[in-house]
Amino acid sequence: MALYISYNGELINRDTFQISPENRVFRYGDGVFETIRLENGKILWAEKHYQRLKKSAGVLKMNFPAGFSLEQFTTELLRVYQKNHPDGGPARARLAMFRKEGGYYAPATNEVSFFIETVSLEKTGFYLNKKGLLIDIYPDTAKPVNRLSPLKSSNSLLFVLAGIFCKERKLDDCLIINEAGNFAEASSSNIFLVKGRELQTPSLDQGCVEGVMRSVILDIAHREGLPTREKKIDIADILQADELFLTNSIKGIAWVLGFRQKRFYHKTAHWLNGKLNQYARG
Repeated sequence: MALYISYNGELINRDTFQISPENRVFRYGDGVFETIRLENGKILWAEKHYQRLKKSAGVLKMNFPAGFSLEQFTTELLRVYQKNHPDGGPARARLAMFRKEGGYYAPATNEVSFFIETVSLEKTGFYLNKKGLLIDIYPDTAKPVNRLSPLKSSNSLLFVLAGIFCKERKLDDCLIINEAGNFAEASSSNIFLVKGRELQTPSLDQGCVEGVMRSVILDIAHREGLPTREKKIDIADILQADELFLTNSIKGIAWVLGFRQKRFYHKTAHWLNGKLNQYARG
């Protein structure tokens, strides 16, 4: 079965879709995106994704499409999902929004285009990894801390290089540091650590992406009475932690077994994963 995408609300066969060499994502990385999990015929945390997309477009001075409400956002996502995955199985959607063609660094317009694509996932629900991750620090480039830091930007060179670093060293992931030498995030996830009963994560002023799953985990912790703290996280915090885990919207929670010579448990990660599935089922 051919896969379809939605391009500005029009369903198109993916194999026939083409972009112009003047596309501003291709030329300048002038866009933002959301990676969204769908399963059992519904979008997980649709409103959080929509609000982040709208906020990101505002930061980049893009004119959010007129009438592109939360309802229209969910309608378009579900239309592509149902076309490509009629059985309602789990899928990963990517919604990219980018400025329309024209201009050089200074754009000719702030109007935008968008497209939505989907890819099947293997399992319904969130499954905690059986084998813990082995990770280290990506040392070559620090992440700047500014108003662009929280965005899911189409300019992702830092994360591409971090991914190459992991492959070269046979690591499962690596931690990104900011310009002050504190931890911001991992290569494609937010980071959490557990000290005693307290759940800690880098605060947004440390340059981390404002992850949807990060927000979901904090919400669950608050509702379930688990103490939380958003703060600066440095290497001493990691080495003193009882647990370390990573989060994103597709995988949910992935627990870390080892950071260099340090080893971690995963009791809280396991408990949170169970709660995450409960909240996802609604």
